[in-house]
Amino acid sequence: MPPHCHVIRDNVVHEVLAEELVPGDLVTFTAGDRIPADVRLIEAVHLHIDESNLTGEQEPSAKHTDPIRLSAVAERSNSAFMGSLVR
Repeated sequence: MPPHCHVIRDNVVHEVLAEELVPGDLVTFTAGDRIPADVRLIEAVHLHIDESNLTGEQEPSAKHTDPIRLSAVAERSNSAFMGSLVR
């Protein structure tokens, strides 16, 4: 897990320790960042995340914000998982 991350609280971007994240925080990230916690994506533009530490797949996974049916964790393309790398 990365030590710091960027969150939006009260419409202001803050840098906080990842361990200080709370439910309801809006986490922002860009290419090269590690995901600080399991998150549901609410906005994404050409987002690909390397989840090889979870799935073993070599290619980054394309992500989107569309609703999906309940599925296996590795198949949830509207979520990002702690420790994975934004490409």
